[in-house]
Amino acid sequence: MFSSAITFGIIILTSLSQILPVAAVPAGSNLVRPSPRRATQDVVWEVQIHPGGPLVNVTGTVQDVIRYAEKINPNFRSDFAIDDQPPADDSSHVARAEYVPSTIQWIDCDWGYDAKLDQIIDGIKYLAKVPGRPSMGWNNGECAIVSCDWGATIQWCNNMDKGGVKTLNSYRSIANAANDLVKYCAGRHKTRVTRGSVYFHDWSVGVSQVYGC
Repeated sequence: MFSSAITFGIIILTSLSQILPVAAVPAGSNLVRPSPRRATQDVVWEVQIHPGGPLVNVTGTVQDVIRYAEKINPNFRSDFAIDDQPPADDSSHVARAEYVPSTIQWIDCDWGYDAKLDQIIDGIKYLAKVPGRPSMGWNNGECAIVSCDWGATIQWCNNMDKGGVKTLNSYRSIANAANDLVKYCAGRHKTRVTRGSVYFHDWSVGVSQVYGC
């Protein structure tokens, strides 16, 4: 059963437990574990600064992207409804995201360090709303911190076996993965904190406290 506290409408699922069990990544797996202490890989954001405008490359976290965009377009938040609460049944972007719950290979609710739930939820909401596509090269298993709010991080990893650049159709894919990870691991940690990682075929997402990010 998922926590009813998380109702900001990224994806509403009935039970991920019907899809797969909680499990650590098996020994010998090629999947990359996000680092709970640090992440040194940079992620490049292709972001629209103005509605209908060209895509601009920005490096950093989603918070860095928003700060940069607001310097160029002071109305960035309102133009793209960054702070608006989506309806509970919002699925307008799901078809364009490659996140599908049935493609999850493993979830590890014991990975990482406890992060404040409210700050992770804020990061998920921002990731779900920022326009554009995330892209990241492979660098010996290093991951990128895509959201950092007072040390509460959401990390994204490129798990492609032979390296190369991993590009997702939408930042919402990362938001969806983090959202369902948090819901799936609800009740396994102390109140109002969360951690864990979720693994797909060639990418993964982790939630952890990282001091100094």
